[in-house]
Amino acid sequence: MSIEFQCPSCLRRLYYENGESPFQTCHHCKGKIIVPSTVVHQVEIENEKPTEYALREQRDLKLAEIQNELNAGRKIEAIKNFRETFGSDLRTAKDAIDRLEANKNVHISQTALRENYSALQEHTSPMTSQNSLAKQGEQPKIMQLIMTLIYIAIGVAIFFWLMD
Repeated sequence: MSIEFQCPSCLRRLYYENGESPFQTCHHCKGKIIVPSTVVHQVEIENEKPTEYALREQRDLKLAEIQNELNAGRKIEAIKNFRETFGSDLRTAKDAIDRLEANKNVHISQTALRENYSALQEHTSPMTSQNSLAKQGEQPKIMQLIMTLIYIAIGVAIFFWLMD
């Protein structure tokens, strides 16, 4: 099975298959690239032979998604997502989400990761992760634009106030 990713130089589609070298040459722009680790580990997980590193990376991506839900004020969805992903009971999930809210580490056993690795890969493809990161990057730009418009409005108001 192959996983699609983008060349960092020309942004064209490339594919990585299990067993290939993570060091490749883009056949479009001839640039030397390194296949993103999320792609490599996604292939390992889909082939049902996840390494501990792959499991940890998928765990971190899933926890980042859960953190995004928390940041958006959807605590119940975050708890639900945690339970489905890591196969925990309600109390454990709530405690974990409370720890995430307090910016503390959440411990998830290797056994839970191995037993639930199929849930880890759900909705956590490399392209999805890049898209969510792009959306996160848009929010500060919008805030910056709003603040700039506010400063301009204040400047115009002060200008007319001084002109009187």
